[in-house]
This record gives sequence, C-alpha cells and structure tokens, in this order.
Amino acid sequence: MSDVDNLKPMNDRLGYSVGDMLIRRFAEVLTSVGLDAYHHLGGTFLCKGESYQELNVKLSQARQILRQQPFSVQNVDGRVIAIESAEFSFGIGTTVEEAEVSLGQRKKLRTPESGK
Repeated sequence: MSDVDNLKPMNDRLGYSVGDMLIRRFAEVLTSVGLDAYHHLGGTFLCKGESYQELNVKLSQARQILRQQPFSVQNVDGRVIAIESAEFSFGIGTTVEEAEVSLGQRKKLRTPESGK
C-alpha cells in the first residue's frame, strides 16, 4: 500500500485539480518501475508483487523518481507551476490489512512530531 504524502495540504493550497494531476503522475511512476498498481482511495494505491524484496525495491525506485523528476501542473487560476518533487509512504504486507498497518507505522516514523 502506498500513499502520497501531504496531498490534503496541496489540494487546499493549490486546488484539487493539482492533487489529481499528482495522483495521475504517481500512478504513471508506479507502473513505470514495473509495479502492478491499483488506485484505492484518494492518493492511495495498492501494489502487487512476488515478494517483499521486489516491492521494496520497486517502491524505492518510484520514490526516487518522484523526488528527482519535477513535473508541471496547472492550478485553479490557470497558472502552470512546477512541482519540484513529491513524496509518498508505503507499507508492505501479505494482506491489505498488514500493508495498511505497516504504512501507518512508516508514516509515524516519517513525521513523529505531527503524529500523522
């Protein structure tokens, strides 16, 4: 299970159309690294793989791409802006429930002060 970080603040600041473009970009990146990915809810995708190691490697590759490859979006007032990088968290498990717990734990580790 993977989830775009800080999607709500981005939607609030730049508009839902920008958030939607980020979700589409995220989907493209997930599939570009060879992941079998399915949109779940909001900025969350479920990804299938043969092993924990394969998922970890491919999700880590996707994270690097989102960090290092800026992309352009059009915000609500029509201006084209560059998103320099985006982040996401992921959790891996043998069931959706396990992956969701793992994702929650990883998100807590990434933002310990906010408890997100």
